[in-house]
Amino acid sequence: MTLFKRLRRLFDKPPSRNQNNSDTDIDTHGGKSASLNNLVSAEQLAELEEKFYYRFNNREMLMAALCHRSIQNTNGSGELQSNERLEFLGDSILGMAISEFLFRKYPQYREGKLTKLKGSLVSEAVLYKVAKKIDLGKYLIMSDDEHRSGGRDRKTILADGYEAVLGAIFLDGGLEPAKNAVNHHILENHKSLIAGDEHVNYKGRLLEHMQGRGMGVPRYEVLKEVGPEHRKIFKVAAKIRNKHMGVGHGRTKKEAEQWAAKVALEKLTANDKNQKAGE
Repeated sequence: MTLFKRLRRLFDKPPSRNQNNSDTDIDTHGGKSASLNNLVSAEQLAELEEKFYYRFNNREMLMAALCHRSIQNTNGSGELQSNERLEFLGDSILGMAISEFLFRKYPQYREGKLTKLKGSLVSEAVLYKVAKKIDLGKYLIMSDDEHRSGGRDRKTILADGYEAVLGAIFLDGGLEPAKNAVNHHILENHKSLIAGDEHVNYKGRLLEHMQGRGMGVPRYEVLKEVGPEHRKIFKVAAKIRNKHMGVGHGRTKKEAEQWAAKVALEKLTANDKNQKAGE
């Protein structure tokens, strides 16, 4: 059975005795529900292909890239898989495409600077910007619960979905069309994409600052986790010589660590200025 047919079986059901036939009929066997509105149409697939500058030979590959893992928790999902394996592949394709571009574009940059620049361009913040610009959330296939909780606008889901589509393009058509999509979406305007504060690697800067002054390395400690699993907020402290120097909050541990490092770096920089002023 094709992926499209499996999805149709998952999202379709005969009209009940007390309801008119509609696109929003839900599963009646208990558990989580899924509406037909969550199933991407052929027209939408064609629309998304244009946005990625590639027409699939096998559109089931594209549909597989759009399946969020929440679909596996829906009754009748059976053997449906999430897009996580394609995301894994797409992450490598994205990294390779950006690494090659930076290597050729900036022959004067040393390895460390290239690594920092690459880290910014493959960040969740950049991928989220790109995904929002092409309205990727509109095409994702997810459960009603995930949809209602704001899944179509969640940073992690959109960034992962973008990488999954890149992985699908690679498997369907090879490396060049995948690199072409990355070029259009990211590389043509790479400087403007990383201009914001959210793209600064504060953890890296804090580490450099400390090592340059013989202060060792920072440690990060999760102080608190609040909220449901799908919308958890982390509170993290940046510890320097066993003292809390900065506290940050974020939807992921990594994000919270970045903001904690920013606060700690600002404090250390201020201390340096005060010491110089007192000399």
